[in-house]
Amino acid sequence: MAAEQAIGQVTGRVYTSSQFNCFIAAPSGWQIATSLNPAHLVEMQYQKCRSLARLIAVKGLGPDATVDEVFNRRLDSLKPVVTDFNEVRRTETVLAGMPAIESVQTFKIEELGVFHVKEVTVLLDGIYYLILCQCIEPYNLAVLEKDFDAIIRSLGFTQ
Repeated sequence: MAAEQAIGQVTGRVYTSSQFNCFIAAPSGWQIATSLNPAHLVEMQYQKCRSLARLIAVKGLGPDATVDEVFNRRLDSLKPVVTDFNEVRRTETVLAGMPAIESVQTFKIEELGVFHVKEVTVLLDGIYYLILCQCIEPYNLAVLEKDFDAIIRSLGFTQ
């Protein structure tokens, strides 16, 4: 699946995309900006460290696509490019009124270090939404997890 660059805007601490009918907010202490990376809608960075949160969206999933299939496909594409992959926890949940999968993982990427990731996958009307929160060592996930949870809970849909 290839994400597409969306037209969106940041107002204050909130990003809104009319193209993807969604919004998400950054907590205090986080910088938020539309992304230069065409695969991301918006990026948030914590106090100029390397830890990031991103919202990614992909249109065009077929009507039979399931959250499980999309989530598993993403993990399958991640595992060959990282080392020491460990899925610490996977939970079925509800986000913005939609079924979602939340996962916490750790892995290493050569030259970049150890990543602690909290991500949530949601499907709505054939669109795949991924909130990808990455804490990169030496920063501590326990410090950022409350903010990651606030970012995740702020996702909403405009339709």
